[in-house]
Amino acid sequence: MGTCVYENKNGEKCRGYALKNDSLCYFHSPQTKKERVIAAQKGGKVCQGDFRKDIQIESANDIIRLLETIINGVKSGKIDAKVANAVFYGANISLKAIELFKIQARLDEISKYIERQGNDFYTVTDEDCLDPLPLGEPGNE
Repeated sequence: MGTCVYENKNGEKCRGYALKNDSLCYFHSPQTKKERVIAAQKGGKVCQGDFRKDIQIESANDIIRLLETIINGVKSGKIDAKVANAVFYGANISLKAIELFKIQARLDEISKYIERQGNDFYTVTDEDCLDPLPLGEPGNE
């Protein structure tokens, strides 16, 4: 499957993938014009249905399910690609927030552990950081 050969008025080439047995992509091929018109007419009507429900994202698995739904909706023409792009962006931010939340929770656990240890816990000094650890001979691990 090659790249679409369509060029706009400014001579810029389309970067979409050509359809199977066609030299043009879905958006430029005359073979898909009727399908595109129908999809455009459905456009917002379908997105106002099931896809407008609020969702709860609490884990990476929730994001995976959301992305699967959106990808399938785009493939079937039920979800506009621009809407999907916005959802993907939001999902990426949510995933990063989940990761940061987990890291913060782990840091809080470590901090509590250190506080419980009191003065018995080993503290790192500048000297510890400047002196390299002794390295063993290769093969003596």
